[in-house]
Amino acid sequence: MTFKKFANLPIPSNFSTFLIAEIGLNHNGNLDLCLDMVREAAKAGASLIKLQKRDIFQLMTKDQLNKEFIKVPTFGCNQREVRLKNELNLDEYKEIFCYANSLGVIPFATAFDLKSLNFLCELDSKIIKIASHSSSNISLINEALKRNLSLIISTGGLSKNQIIKLTEFLDPYKEKVCLMHCTSAYPCAPNESFIDTITWFKEAFPDYLVGFSSHEDGYAASISASILGANFIERHF
Repeated sequence: MTFKKFANLPIPSNFSTFLIAEIGLNHNGNLDLCLDMVREAAKAGASLIKLQKRDIFQLMTKDQLNKEFIKVPTFGCNQREVRLKNELNLDEYKEIFCYANSLGVIPFATAFDLKSLNFLCELDSKIIKIASHSSSNISLINEALKRNLSLIISTGGLSKNQIIKLTEFLDPYKEKVCLMHCTSAYPCAPNESFIDTITWFKEAFPDYLVGFSSHEDGYAASISASILGANFIERHF
């Protein structure tokens, strides 16, 4: 089967693999560092780069925001200070997306909430990532689908039955969805990668693109996923 409607990406067969460089928040809220990472991802052969966008005031309570957070004291002493320091604004996102496009790399981001989805839509993004812990957030997924976006959805933490139920909901939009196998462990041990899930995805959901969101040390699981037919490999960068 040929897929031609996924964000206009040239996917000629079930065995085309695109590399996503997941920058996430590793830019530390520094625009220049993020641009450097985009450039290095392009030089390394990535087809796409991905950021993360969240509105902490929609995702966290006041108590959570004020909770002590001492992992990175140079960024702040609580969740509010640390999280806000790591978020980039709209003008910065525009510059990053423009730069990525100039290098022939497709930029997109994870939307963690509806406000962040609206933010990313202002960038005319064609792809939205749904993180594993949002894969049961039907209101967020439905809103993204209503906007005719292509979705890359990680399934870490979901059981097989939950994934089946998710695909039943997604079925009318299956040509615009990529299901990503993911083990939500950081890092992911070799015996926890469960790459055979890619084979199950392709057999159980033949009309969907499939991929692998890797948290592994090394790259053996990513290569195996590609051999098994993963259309996207996402690696933290």
